[in-house]
Amino acid sequence: SLPWADKALAAPIVVDALHDKELRLSMVANNKGRPFKGLRTLLEAMVELNDHRVGLVLVGNYDDEDRAWIEGADVAFVGETPEAMSYMAGTDVYVLPSWRDASPRVVREAMSLSLPTIVSDIPGSRDLILPGQTGLLAPAQDAKALSEAIRWMLTHPEERRAMGRQGRERIARDFSPAAYTGLFARLFRSLASS
Repeated sequence: SLPWADKALAAPIVVDALHDKELRLSMVANNKGRPFKGLRTLLEAMVELNDHRVGLVLVGNYDDEDRAWIEGADVAFVGETPEAMSYMAGTDVYVLPSWRDASPRVVREAMSLSLPTIVSDIPGSRDLILPGQTGLLAPAQDAKALSEAIRWMLTHPEERRAMGRQGRERIARDFSPAAYTGLFARLFRSLASS
């Protein structure tokens, strides 16, 4: 809900090591033992991008190999925390590079925080955003394409912020509790009248 997001927006957490970055990315996910979440693709995209103006905040769990693989880059491994929304609120763009996902709630949470999103072009994730309006799509498991989407977000700050505003408007319009309950009420009425 938007009031829940507003609490995080009122108290964003910016990771000290990334406070001076022009573009701060975030990913919140349980990655440990779940390579399909795409964390390695995102880390490879950061290496491909090779731009110290960009930083990445990772909230959740992850395999030690991933952390060791990217050690020393502009990546902050926060770990698991109940303040995930506040960490997201302290960033500029949310990234979810999953290879498979259902309908990831975290993308809706990011949109409610007025964050533009970069998600994999897969069912579930792509269905939540309006490409070019609330976020960008990148082919799954394609670090180069993901780095290009990140670079676009870096070099188009006004368009990026407009995407974030439109994403929040989409959440208010299409994903509010009232919209959801109305959808199910209409569905049940139509099934009962059949």
